[in-house]
Amino acid sequence: MLQRQQGHSQLLKAVRKHTNVDSSPLTLAVMMMVAHQGNEGLMSSQLAWASAPLLQVHTLHFATPTCEVGDKARFAPRMSTPAATYWLQSRGATWWCAQRGHLTGVRLLLRTVPGADFYLLLDADTQVFPQAMHVLLELLQAHFLAPDADLYAGHLLHPAFLAYHSSTIVRFKPKPFIGTGGGALIRGLTLRRLNVTGTLDRFIQQQTSGALRWLPLDQTLGLAMATINVPPLGHAAFQQFAGDDKVGTCNATWAACHEYGKGCQPHKLGHAQLRDMWETPERGLSPRCDGKTGIDVNVAAHEHAFRRKVLKQHIDLLQWAAPCEVNDFGMANYWDPSTATAMTWEEMNKLVGTHGPGLWASSPYVSKCSKENQ
Repeated sequence: MLQRQQGHSQLLKAVRKHTNVDSSPLTLAVMMMVAHQGNEGLMSSQLAWASAPLLQVHTLHFATPTCEVGDKARFAPRMSTPAATYWLQSRGATWWCAQRGHLTGVRLLLRTVPGADFYLLLDADTQVFPQAMHVLLELLQAHFLAPDADLYAGHLLHPAFLAYHSSTIVRFKPKPFIGTGGGALIRGLTLRRLNVTGTLDRFIQQQTSGALRWLPLDQTLGLAMATINVPPLGHAAFQQFAGDDKVGTCNATWAACHEYGKGCQPHKLGHAQLRDMWETPERGLSPRCDGKTGIDVNVAAHEHAFRRKVLKQHIDLLQWAAPCEVNDFGMANYWDPSTATAMTWEEMNKLVGTHGPGLWASSPYVSKCSKENQ
């Protein structure tokens, strides 16, 4: 661990030398939605963040509140394909209650850490790479965000690709949003403004007992942000669909990978996250885990690869850290990131009309800006 921490210090010195970033410490408040009290997400413990000791991190694992789900068959969003309908109708009570309790957890995070520079909303099975995240936050703060600028960034998704029936679009009027599985990064002043304007409380009511209780949680957050005129910005460091069991799947330049799944301590996760794990009670720790430290060797390897790219200047840090422009969905196919292209809302809807709803579900893609200079 000491070696990784020393590597972090060396990394930050290089970053600050080449980008003129000041050394003011940053505070990051993190919330993970977990199934039950006592569960923890991959990034809940201080050990998970220990390789970036100069980043002040506060974590909250928010247990899903109990709720009365109601009649899914009647009230859940209507979908346009059999596969999407089956997927949504198969969601259990815990999943639906999570959708209704999410913003309550966000409010608790804000009250617990009211002055954070940034807030990061994650799923339980999202892996964050602390050193890359710290560098990203420093660069965002120093080079891309004016003192009063808002930020709501991550893997940008478009509701037109969620296989919604047209009646569902009319009913909920969904907006583009950030997939929280890949990590939703929100600037502190942005989340505080969502709160002081009363918008957060209004959307909590709508999410817990109003019309939005049937809408997925990250889409509700997108609607809330749209209410205070904060657009979601895509960012190539946040990946909603990156989960895989192959070492190295999470690219060295990515700061957050969803469905990381094969973590070192799956017993901390809820049952839903356990089904895809390597580890079982009979087998114990997976081969990826260092039995002495409990550190996932893939995380350590990722951070080493990231440091190497930075120190050898194989990566343009300012280009890497830059968010995409507004309405740049990238739309790079998962298997061929070079296919990235920017699309407006109207172009998205036209594409869906040509190829049929649910195209996104059958062609997952990586988060990537379409502009070469980003």
